[in-house]
Amino acid sequence: MSAIRRATPFLVASTAGIVSGVYIFRPLILQETEKRRSTGTPNHQNVIGANDLPKGQDSTKNRETH
Repeated sequence: MSAIRRATPFLVASTAGIVSGVYIFRPLILQETEKRRSTGTPNHQNVIGANDLPKGQDSTKNRETH
């Protein structure tokens, strides 16, 4: 029973943190989602893949050996 009493404050604090985070940030997330839907912008627009690097920027292929 003492383990439950010790864990209760942590569980209450965690629950309060999660609930307040959802309450605070949900409108911002929904607004951004609507904006992306209306403009048709994909979610991965700003991601740069390994094949997208300009020539000379890939350090593994252009290493000089001394």
